[in-house]
Order: sequence, then C-alpha cells, then structure tokens
Amino acid sequence: MNTPRRTTELQDQETWIQLFATRLSACWPKLDPVDAEHVGDGLSREARWRSIEPTLAAERWMEQVLGPTSTATITASAASFAKTTAAASTTNALTPASRSYPEVAS
Repeated sequence: MNTPRRTTELQDQETWIQLFATRLSACWPKLDPVDAEHVGDGLSREARWRSIEPTLAAERWMEQVLGPTSTATITASAASFAKTTAAASTTNALTPASRSYPEVAS
C-alpha cells in the first residue's frame, strides 16, 4: 500500500501552496489570502508550475497576469508599506490620540 508516499505528496503540495500564497500575498497585499491559496492550489496541479520553486512561481504568475511593470510597482509598494508599518510600530507613532477620523455627513 502506498499510503505514506501519498501522504507525503499531499504534504508537499500543501507546503508548495502555502509558500506560493505567502509570496503572492506579500507582493500583492490587497489580494485576499484565501484567493492567493486558491490560485496556488490550481497552479500546484499543473506539473510545469509545480516544477518551479513556489515563491518564484508566484512572481512569474504575477508577471503573466499583471505584466512586469505592474508586478515591480506592486512589489515596491509592498516593501515600502512594510518599512513604513515597521517604523510606525517601533516608534509608536500611531497612538489613538494622534488619529483623526473624517466627519460623517448625516
């Protein structure tokens, strides 16, 4: 019976999907993580995509869908957002007293 091998294959596929989805979400922060996993699941079933390391596959998939220029812009925006968020959290710049909210028209 090949149950151990089948289990290992499923674990490998789940790991590939998770790594793909994590990279895709990092490059495209507005993408819902469930959607990123869905894309990874679909691509993981194709041998040509599974043959590529998952984080590289995420970048290549984004280039095909969005084009190289858009992919670079989204990746740069994500990196900038991460740096800004990290800086704000370390300096505690976003305290409740410093937030202002727009007035709601009635």
